[in-house]
Amino acid sequence: MAPTIGAPAEFDRQVSSAFAEIRAPLFSETNARAGLKRLELSLALRYEDYDDIGSTLNPKVGMVWEPGAGLLFRANYGSSFRAPALREIHDPTRQSPTFLTRGAGTTLSLILYGGNADLKPEEADTWTAGVEYRPAAIDGLRLGLNWFRTDFDQRIGQPALNSVSTVLTDPALASFVRLINPVTNAEDRAAIQAWLDLPSTVTGGYPATAFGAIVDARYVNTTRVEVEGLDANLDYPFSLRGEAFQVSANLSYLDRFESQNTPGAPVVSTLNRPNEPIGLRGRGTLRWSRGPWTASTSANFVDSYRDFDGDRIGSWVTADAQIAFAPEHGALAGTTIALNVQNAFDRDPPFWDGLEGIGYDAANANVLGRFVSVQLTKAW
Repeated sequence: MAPTIGAPAEFDRQVSSAFAEIRAPLFSETNARAGLKRLELSLALRYEDYDDIGSTLNPKVGMVWEPGAGLLFRANYGSSFRAPALREIHDPTRQSPTFLTRGAGTTLSLILYGGNADLKPEEADTWTAGVEYRPAAIDGLRLGLNWFRTDFDQRIGQPALNSVSTVLTDPALASFVRLINPVTNAEDRAAIQAWLDLPSTVTGGYPATAFGAIVDARYVNTTRVEVEGLDANLDYPFSLRGEAFQVSANLSYLDRFESQNTPGAPVVSTLNRPNEPIGLRGRGTLRWSRGPWTASTSANFVDSYRDFDGDRIGSWVTADAQIAFAPEHGALAGTTIALNVQNAFDRDPPFWDGLEGIGYDAANANVLGRFVSVQLTKAW
């Protein structure tokens, strides 16, 4: 019996986990000495058992060293584990025709979307190191700089879908493409016809003989992904004419985002490409408070980058604002009422003429526009 398209399905998963952590303060206020105001080591272990994909044990080790003079250094190493989401495994395969660039022309291709029952867990090793500085001359100022690197193994993704406009010409994606000639090859004709006959296929009215490629854009385990970058942050609370203010800023810089889709494929950088991470982004905030009232405004920045054809996709700058009332006494104590405005100036996302036909890069921008909300929370 053919499946009913759009029919609800139910899947479940049982997970058991345990966590343990040890912190060892070797030096602290009670035994501090020159260059060793604080020294702390930590060790953590996390065990997880999934009824469908097995178990894992992941350690984490860390160190915090505060020599004095407002300086603090930290370093960590840890391994992690991510089970494939149920939809990544069980989403039914869907198919639709798309014309893709190949050589000087285009080829009608059948794109396969959906889950993959053979997915394995995603694993990662992460290293971080950072420094924090609190200068004595400027009370409250905190500056931070952190380096990070993460090596993913069996990273779950959709590399063919993320680069679908170049999938027929990119050697790194060749393993996801089957070029066919159903006019002269009976095996190719049978393969494409089998997909077209499924109820979930959107054929577009094209016959089997019109297709020249089948592209598998379903979820897969890529061989590895390596990510490396820096995070910088600033935080400075201060008073001005009796009013309390706070300035904060975060800047994230990605130096490397490299992936290898299959063991035989080349290692390629996908940084600063549509549907992939952007190398530079940041957020700055100015906050004011007086009694139960607070107000803040923030600016968000995403750097420009280029699409697969080398055309520039512009940077995106948006502004947010919030005003909140949170009394500490009286009948409303513990209550917060906030008015939030996101993308206050209603900035459109940068235009990108992608294959999806939506006119923007949904991984790095959105078309929601100005969004106003009222939030009510109560703590007790």
